[in-house]
Amino acid sequence: MYGTAMAPEHHAAVEKITGKRPFLLTRSTFPGAGRFTAHWTGDNGVNWENLYMSIAGIINTNMWGMPMVGADICGFADMAFKEGGSPDVIPESSLRELCNRWASLGAFYPFSRNHYAYFTRSHEYYQWPDVAAAAKKAYSLRYQLLSYIYSGFFLAHVKGGTVARPLLFTDPSDVDARNATAQWMMGEALLVSPVVTEATTTIKPHFTAGAWYNAWDNTRMTLSKGQAVELEVPLGDIAVHYRGGAVIPTQPYAKVTRDIRLAPVTLLVTLPAEPAGKSEAAGPLAPYAHEEVCAAAIEENEGQLVSCGLLYMDRGDDIQVSADNTVQVWYTAVSSADGRSGTLSSTIKAHAGDAAGKLRIAAVHILGVPAAEGTAVPAASINGRPLAAAFDETAGVLKISGIELLVGEPLDITWTLGSFSG
Repeated sequence: MYGTAMAPEHHAAVEKITGKRPFLLTRSTFPGAGRFTAHWTGDNGVNWENLYMSIAGIINTNMWGMPMVGADICGFADMAFKEGGSPDVIPESSLRELCNRWASLGAFYPFSRNHYAYFTRSHEYYQWPDVAAAAKKAYSLRYQLLSYIYSGFFLAHVKGGTVARPLLFTDPSDVDARNATAQWMMGEALLVSPVVTEATTTIKPHFTAGAWYNAWDNTRMTLSKGQAVELEVPLGDIAVHYRGGAVIPTQPYAKVTRDIRLAPVTLLVTLPAEPAGKSEAAGPLAPYAHEEVCAAAIEENEGQLVSCGLLYMDRGDDIQVSADNTVQVWYTAVSSADGRSGTLSSTIKAHAGDAAGKLRIAAVHILGVPAAEGTAVPAASINGRPLAAAFDETAGVLKISGIELLVGEPLDITWTLGSFSG
């Protein structure tokens, strides 16, 4: 309670001194502190058990109102108390593998930080080339998804809810999803399934019913019911999947967030497995189904494939955010039941602040488009203007480029994938 009582006082003081939105981090917390401060889960151990336990830590903390949370990546101390006494200090070879896996996992904590005690062996990523490579791969994807993650924080801020959440939230009727304790969802559309045990390269994560897309190659997996799926995850990799039914903003990777923030946006449209109106209320919930724009699109387009998502942007340090200093644009894709034609439109809720007039949509990638017989003939246009379109038949991705439209301008894209035999 003391830490929670400190949070609003420190928040007010930093706000007054700097004139900017504070970023505070605390260990001592209680429900309600999330309005003022981020949280880290405390002095964890340098061992596999604590890597696995960190997943429950970030999910639990999100569910009691603190979405910005993370654990010390690679562990804080070589020795940490647990039931039955202290674990043995793991050997150097195991430490290297542990940090490799933890770097990949920790890149998708809401709050991501490598941190350790002065009396603990050094475990910065650069200590080992393979660990540095694993971290670079995972963080490059995180940085490409920063606008998606930031938009999720905005929704949690204004409406409550979580950023990191258990998989069961996507389908409360899936009993087995309740036991998916080595995975978590980041927002509505990103599933993270790490390796959490030593000397392991094969895992069987659970997936709820629907369409899921490998984030590394965009290939699709469609499941009629929730089930475990065996995946090969070599050291240095991590399983990450996009959920069908979403529109996900992405931007080119850069080393610092400043260089990403106003970079051109590529929208990923992940086609769902089922047309709108077919899911039972107790079954899988469509991404963003409780949001006004998305709920209307789902209701109005029964029998069509509906995908939805938000792009939110602000300056990053404004004390108050509103329609007067932010960008808030919802994107809705409505596709034919066979997935070979559709539209993508925008609903502009706000277009102000320093991103207005700078942030633009450069491309759209539609994931899950089935190949037609014969030679594919993709076509697309925006507001009546023809666009360049190409089809990756192996991945099932229709790539539309040359859009170059400011996010504050109405967007209306139509696309088709025809074919001819020759």
